[in-house]
Amino acid sequence: MVQARPSSRQGDDQRHAMPLQPIAGGRYHDRFERRSGRWCFLERRVRINPVGEVSRHLREDVP
Repeated sequence: MVQARPSSRQGDDQRHAMPLQPIAGGRYHDRFERRSGRWCFLERRVRINPVGEVSRHLREDVP
């Protein structure tokens, strides 16, 4: 099993009216299989928890 825990941070930017806050966290589980001597990616299952207040983070005008 391979486990990775990526993280992301944004610097302190005083231009925003809202303080920085986490809005989602989670983990993923990848499955691989060896075929003809090579490892192949099979599947990724993502579990997001918890999800915070995102109404000011999501934009409706993004296509």
